[in-house]
Amino acid sequence: MLKRGRESTFWKNVKAITPNIYWTRIETYGTPGIPDLLGVFVSKKLKRNVSFWCELKLTSLNKLNISPFQISWNLKRYSLCQDNFIMAKGVKERAIYFYPGSVVRELATDFASVEPLFVVHQPWTNQLEPALERVLALVP
Repeated sequence: MLKRGRESTFWKNVKAITPNIYWTRIETYGTPGIPDLLGVFVSKKLKRNVSFWCELKLTSLNKLNISPFQISWNLKRYSLCQDNFIMAKGVKERAIYFYPGSVVRELATDFASVEPLFVVHQPWTNQLEPALERVLALVP
């Protein structure tokens, strides 16, 4: 049974249902803006490993609580590598939304108006990892 609630619980749920992704959780106050997670997807289907950054957020009304540092980091990184994403848990909707880092500014003001790369609804267990693999196949 997956739990609901805080971002730390969201992280634990994501980790538990993505066994083919080696996650490093980043906790830093020295470099503001760096995403919560660095993942390496070990994919037999893609025949390569894919490294990517991921910021975790919980929905709050119509916007995500994203700091100016996070906006800046995501926009710069996306312009250079296109390997950073925002994964938002819609607590009320019981869904996970996945966005490219390029739309981080819009997510901070009205996330509901931004088209996600994918949405998975509960139960996420067998849906999240395949959806991530489809998106990560496009990462250069």
